[in-house]
Parts: sequence; C-alpha cells; structure tokens
Amino acid sequence: MYFVKTILETLFLLGVLVFVHEFGHFIIARLCNVKVEKFSLGFGPKLVGKTIGETEYRISLIPLGGYVKMLGENPDETEEKSERSFQQKKWWQKVLIAFGGPFSNFIFAIIIFSLTFMIGIKSYDLKPIIGHISDKKNEELKKFQAGDSILTIDGEKISGWNSIIKIWSKSEKDTHNIFLKRDNQTQNIKVKHFDYQDWFTKIQAKMAAKVGVVYAGMRAYQAGIKKNDVVISINDKPISDWYDMQKIIRENPEIPLQLVVQRRNEIINLEVTPQINLETEEKLGFIGIIQKSDFVNIEKYDFLTS
Repeated sequence: MYFVKTILETLFLLGVLVFVHEFGHFIIARLCNVKVEKFSLGFGPKLVGKTIGETEYRISLIPLGGYVKMLGENPDETEEKSERSFQQKKWWQKVLIAFGGPFSNFIFAIIIFSLTFMIGIKSYDLKPIIGHISDKKNEELKKFQAGDSILTIDGEKISGWNSIIKIWSKSEKDTHNIFLKRDNQTQNIKVKHFDYQDWFTKIQAKMAAKVGVVYAGMRAYQAGIKKNDVVISINDKPISDWYDMQKIIRENPEIPLQLVVQRRNEIINLEVTPQINLETEEKLGFIGIIQKSDFVNIEKYDFLTS
C-alpha cells in the first residue's frame, strides 16, 4: 500500500510540473498567435480528450511527460506557410515559445517556495531551555544556569534551540546581549562570544529521557525498548532527564542495567546491557537510541524574505 501511495504521489507531482511546463509553451504560443492543435498531459494513446475552440486538450496513457502540438512545428507539414504556423514566426518569437516552458517552472518554484516560507516551515526542535552545563570552569558559561529559558539574543527572538545556534554561528559580535527567564523572572546578561559548537557540547538543551528512535538489532531493540518510552529509573536511581540516563549508560559498558520505563499508562521493567562503542577510545557504553523532541517549531517569514 505504501509503495502504491508513493507511486501515485510521484505521478501527481510530475503531472503538476508537466502541466506548468507545457502551459508555459502554450500561453506564449497563443500570445504570438501560433495555432495550438493539442495540449497533452502524458504521451502515447489518448485516454480522454475534449476540443475547446481550436485546441484539443487530452490526457494520454503514459504519464511521464507531456507536449504541446503547434501548427507548423514539424517543417514537413503542408500548412507550415500559414501565418499562424510556428515556422512562419520571427526568430525571437520562436525563442520565447521555447523558453516559456522552463521559465514557467522557474516562476512556479519561486511561488511554491515563497508560499511555503510564508505559511511556515514545521520542524522538530528542542525548547530553548538549558538542561545541562558540562564545563563548570568556563567563566562565560557560568553565567548560565540549568533551567534558564533563552528569550532573545542580540534582540533576535529565540524560537528553539536551533535558532540559538543559527544566530550564534553567524554573529560577528564580541559580546552578546541575552535576555532569559530564570525562576519566573526575566534577566539580562552579557556574555562574551564563544564557539557556537559549545551549544552542542558544553551547554545542552533540556531533554526528557524519552526515546525517539530505536535502532534495529542494537541492545535497546533486543531488550524491548520502544519509541516513545520514557525512562523513569535505572538500577533504582531516578532519571530526571536524558543526560542522567546517558551518563549511566556510558559509564557501564557490558554491565546489565535494570530500567523502569513508562509506556503510555503502563510501567515496564526491562534489562539492557550497553555495548562498548568501538569508535571512542574511552570504552563508553551505548544501547542504540536517540532522544525524542515533542517541540514543534514553525518558522515563518514575511513576503519579501520568503
């Protein structure tokens, strides 16, 4: 069923693109007073068709393209000397007719992308709330606290964790003006610029210990962990966020761990043994899962930016 659905969606989108392309040829030909005999979506034998005015509009059997048939398009046609023949038009008119198809696709792409950005791009992101700071010695990072919610950076509104990284990586300022919410109060802090990658490694977003992806064949998969499971405790130690869970897993390679997870309204006990990550020198454990973000960020732009 999924395969059939994919084929039908592909054919529909191809049909839209072909229609726009051929309509570009068609409309320029009509403006240049060229007789259009056929406008077809698809090639081969006609499935359905209707003649309106002097043009037959049809849908053909093979849905992998389309065409516009103009009078005199073929030099061997007997009616090529008609004033409405393609062959009798000036060179620049022929160029415009030929260019009309790809130009229509170009304009169509601009319209579609502009409307998409104006309506909004939906993406899964992390809330701009600090969950963990690993570097306790960095003087600039000490200005942040776990639980801080970043509101603006240098006057730009923060919509999600990705927007923090985007603004930080493009900024050329030596010092940043940051507004954040801490303990339900808005505060303003000044922070010297540091490498944007620190927002990945040294300052990390708050993440619940909720499973988003379980890799097939890995230890978590073998143990029965499923997508959307929330890890409540490991070896009777309560888990407050993803970092608590990650730390325990990394520090216990090849050691069985007793997990308590919440799956919908059910509490389940599981045992998983982290395997050694051979890609690292520290012999850290991992079980083959990725965190899940339930925060949906919709990014919209004005007309000109779009």
